[in-house]
Amino acid sequence: MRKKKNINTLIKDAKKIVQVEKVEPITSLGLMHLLWIVVLVGLLNLFFFPANKMSVSHIEYVTNEPISRDSMRCKIKKVKPKVVLIGNSMLGRGVHEQYFNDLTKIPALIFAPGGVESAWCYLVFKNIICKSKIHIPNVAIFFTDNELTDPSYRVTDGFKPALDELCEKNEPLLDRLAYFNNMSDVEFMVSSYWPLYQKRKAFKTEIDSAIKENMASIFFNAHINDMENAKKRVFADTNMNKEMFSQYQFKIEKNKSEKILFNYAYEFRDQVYISSDFDFKNKVNTSFLPEIISLAKQNNIKLIFVRVKKRRDVIPNRQSPELIAYIKDLSEYFSKQNIVFIDYTNDRRIKEENYSDGDHQDNRNAPMTFTELVADTLPQFYSK
Repeated sequence: MRKKKNINTLIKDAKKIVQVEKVEPITSLGLMHLLWIVVLVGLLNLFFFPANKMSVSHIEYVTNEPISRDSMRCKIKKVKPKVVLIGNSMLGRGVHEQYFNDLTKIPALIFAPGGVESAWCYLVFKNIICKSKIHIPNVAIFFTDNELTDPSYRVTDGFKPALDELCEKNEPLLDRLAYFNNMSDVEFMVSSYWPLYQKRKAFKTEIDSAIKENMASIFFNAHINDMENAKKRVFADTNMNKEMFSQYQFKIEKNKSEKILFNYAYEFRDQVYISSDFDFKNKVNTSFLPEIISLAKQNNIKLIFVRVKKRRDVIPNRQSPELIAYIKDLSEYFSKQNIVFIDYTNDRRIKEENYSDGDHQDNRNAPMTFTELVADTLPQFYSK
């Protein structure tokens, strides 16, 4: 009996020990604490690390590239061109500048570094061509497929320094179309109001640079520029297996359906274009096209748009229905704006043997073919 009583006593004592006290609800004082924490974080964010609302940091880079802001201005001053051709390497490697001048007998310049897209063309036109003290009466912009209405393509990472070098202090249209246009509402809000998130890429660049510099000096007793030069030598175009690259690209171009897959081996990534990317009427107002046309009219410049033939189109009927509809709408748009549009896509004089690697028309057996075609076509549309 005594044992039973002792057990009951132990059970009661155990219940008292493990009894959990009720958690009191958050008091008004606790809520005030939380409010003050939020206010403090907000003040730190706004006053100590102010965000650049609705803007992108465009740091001015000093570049040794052959096509830079200063080099373009010097060439314009020296040549006093009557026409400037703008585009990427499909123009730069396809049209030989000196031979083009020899054929046309009209002073011309070609600004066409590799990898650039519509944002670069827009900045060159706005900040170099339109603001040149020497009036340039004609400008031809070369492009492929839907590049003209894809303002956010190739504007970040390794392509951004080339854009930053061309930027003025404020570039609101560039920022809005190239960097903010495809952001979700949450990402836009965070990028606009949280400065540490906004500056994340600058932090990453600084950290990467510090690691590379220390690695070079500690392990190789070399400067960071030595590593960059070594990388450029190893991955130079001259070391590329151009035949393999061309075969791979041509194989990818065959796999087209409602979703069109382009593989840009140069960027080591796949980019999928869906049908909405070829909706010209929906895309044109969020592109640089309207502003380029407006600037051309303000500065009395004759615009000519030239569509370059891709290797894909050597075989007839290789374009998707979406792309065909897109080009039709683009052509009608140019017609309404009284702008010349030249399309070499169906020109049978451009054949498979004209291409070297990828879509570049500079095969060593026929390196001047595209130059001759452009020299034969373009001048008839020049403004006198």
